[in-house]
Amino acid sequence: IFSDFGINTLINIDVVKNRTTADKYLWNAQLIKLSLSFFSLFSLLLFAFLSNQEGIISYLIVTSIAFIFINLNNTYSSIFRAFERMDYEMISRILKNSLFFFFSLYFIFIKSILGIFYAFMIANIIVFFFNRYFFKKIISRTASFDLHFIKLLLKKSLPYALTSLFVMIYLKSDVIILSLLNGTTISGTYVVASEVLNALILFPHFIGFSLFPLFSHYLKHQPTLSVLFTETLKFQALLTAFITLLFFMFSKYIIFLFFGKEYLDSALVLQIIIFAFLFIGICIIYTYLYYILGYEKKITIITAFVAVLNILFNLILIPFYSLYGAAIATVITHIILALLCIFFIDKTNIMKNFFITLKIFLATLLPAIIYFFLQTKIYLAINLFLTIGVFFSLIFIFNLFPTLSKIFIATRSVK
Repeated sequence: IFSDFGINTLINIDVVKNRTTADKYLWNAQLIKLSLSFFSLFSLLLFAFLSNQEGIISYLIVTSIAFIFINLNNTYSSIFRAFERMDYEMISRILKNSLFFFFSLYFIFIKSILGIFYAFMIANIIVFFFNRYFFKKIISRTASFDLHFIKLLLKKSLPYALTSLFVMIYLKSDVIILSLLNGTTISGTYVVASEVLNALILFPHFIGFSLFPLFSHYLKHQPTLSVLFTETLKFQALLTAFITLLFFMFSKYIIFLFFGKEYLDSALVLQIIIFAFLFIGICIIYTYLYYILGYEKKITIITAFVAVLNILFNLILIPFYSLYGAAIATVITHIILALLCIFFIDKTNIMKNFFITLKIFLATLLPAIIYFFLQTKIYLAINLFLTIGVFFSLIFIFNLFPTLSKIFIATRSVK
């Protein structure tokens, strides 16, 4: 969070609105990231030295260099998204993972643990030069460093950095409080389910930043933007709801497959905490839209308030319900966050989008309840078929399927 300082999000938003500033943002943003990254590296080395951990200094240096290049590569990724060149970003990711895999095989063969860290560093350095090449294909000119612009970047990116910090607080506070109150064994069981949720968050984020250019294009035409957002909200909600239901039904198999039978106690936690994913998808689509509309300070205030609430909920529920209390606190936190996104900043479609959120929640909760109570009474295949059938029936009854014709008519009316 510190070395990025919200700059990637700012680039996504500002460069989408004005692509001619891409080179200026890139070079000045990278100077900021280099400065912050070297400060982080120095702080880590100082901490290792003062705590008599000299043995890990080599690992810290190699890993820190790797993360410096990761930060620089993320800046290029933000530029590629702004120019709708996700193919460049995809090539970079595939190349990085492939290089890391093959270099790691070599270092594993020669039995070098430090070598695996070198593999991680080398892969990111090589990808950096590929990203530079891709960037030159988009923009050939080169901007100079501008101290005044750097100050402006830091000022504008501060709300995004604070938002990321508050999000990190309410995503991690449950594990910290749980480990302090109940010990590492119980918190370890909870972390397994929590990490599944954290991994899933990438999907709605991908949809969100992919829609940046589209939302930005219709920024000055509010009726079209409203239609686009409502239909996108339906799609996002439908996707996250279906994933939520699948993970609820297959929680035991997912935990067993990825973590082993010793962590099967995490399955019930996953069945509870997975409902937060439904509201996370809604929150993400709101966050990306209102970043484009210039409401980033409101998002920061909301996430700060929710972070405080999450800590309070954990302190209240964990002493009584242990790891299940932490899971319930996470779900309640994201429900409140979604409602605040709707009521606090959506002035034109409050009730419309509130009822979309309510309907999608009911369309997910009711089939989940049916599955839960019938799982020991009927065959699994029949239960799955019945649950999914009820889900899609409710989606149809509530009219939650996205309507592509509305998007087509709305966008064509602008042209």
